[in-house]
Amino acid sequence: EHIAERLLPRAAAELDLPLRVGIAPSKFLARLAAEEAGAGAVYRLKGADTSAFLAPLPVSRLPRVGAKTAARLREIGAETVGEILALGASVLEAKLGNHGLAILEMARGQDRSPVRVAAHPQSIGREATFEVPSAEPEREAETIGQLAVSLANAMERQGLRAGRVALRLFGVDGATTTRSITLRGEITEAGEIYRVGLELLQRGSAAGQVHRGLGITLAGLKRMGGDERQLDLFGERGTGGQR
Repeated sequence: EHIAERLLPRAAAELDLPLRVGIAPSKFLARLAAEEAGAGAVYRLKGADTSAFLAPLPVSRLPRVGAKTAARLREIGAETVGEILALGASVLEAKLGNHGLAILEMARGQDRSPVRVAAHPQSIGREATFEVPSAEPEREAETIGQLAVSLANAMERQGLRAGRVALRLFGVDGATTTRSITLRGEITEAGEIYRVGLELLQRGSAAGQVHRGLGITLAGLKRMGGDERQLDLFGERGTGGQR
């Protein structure tokens, strides 16, 4: 709970994201608790309070209860979670089979589904648009350096390393030129990203080419040490640019 309380203001400040946090004995109970929490708040549901918390909720709040199942439950006399419990296992099994028994487990607050670790993103990208279109290699190199720092920070937060780098150059005519390289090893540091980005910029560039912006994408991402840890809340959710 203390960790959640520390994360909330950080999420609001860094991501402009009003989180709701639910803490409970099981995954689906934590989700329900989060729904009860106000924006930017933590709702903790203790095991002893589970029955009282669930009883008045409509059956549609339970996992595995869609519109059709909710209608079927109403037909047999259950509109709330508490009324599901009152029906009992024999009635639910007779009317809904194994699905009914699974719903009964949920109504009792029992959830056997595991908390799955989310996969890391396949790529992370950053973009920058020039206020005035530029043909100056120095300005483009400086921008690559800024994007490299942002990308390195993003990878560090998630414990990632990259094996492929792509540079995109946005022309004033709307055309996009992409240059990429697959590395012999993986990179993690801003200096390494900058060096590769600069190499791609210089590759085949014609003097006087005017660009309205550029972007760098890192791909071939792997976890540091090869593990699959839970994603950092403040890591990337996929390829995306900052303009």
